[in-house]
Amino acid sequence: MNSSAKEKVRPIDQPRTSGQPVGLQNTANTCWINSALQALFHLPMFRNAINCVDGFLDEDSLSSMVYLLQAMFIEMDTHANKAIACSPGSVFEKLALFATREIMGKDADHEVLKCVSEFLENTIDVLIADPRLEAEFSQLFSISMMRIA
Repeated sequence: MNSSAKEKVRPIDQPRTSGQPVGLQNTANTCWINSALQALFHLPMFRNAINCVDGFLDEDSLSSMVYLLQAMFIEMDTHANKAIACSPGSVFEKLALFATREIMGKDADHEVLKCVSEFLENTIDVLIADPRLEAEFSQLFSISMMRIA
């Protein structure tokens, strides 16, 4: 058996089965945002509200959490392979960098579960503060989150 036959095909290289969710490749420290993004993606009311926002212009959109989530959700909806790679310049990389800068800058411990929790909490706070989403998201997330140590 030759060496190429022994190599395992990576999910980012395998075609996606119709109707199956797409995965996100863990690269460096992206496991925490992968789990958060997949959880948010599978909330239809959340995804629909995000996808209904418009009015993004040029490079300014890359500094908007709403735009980055929209682009990521579209990628997750339409990607041809089983997993999306966090490749240089991709929406996934831009969202991971944006979130890492926001979360990791505030948390010296870099605990994975704490990062997921803070990412979700910060994302929801940012989205509720957006006047285009406030009405729908304040209903969807009307409970307050408490951290229990």
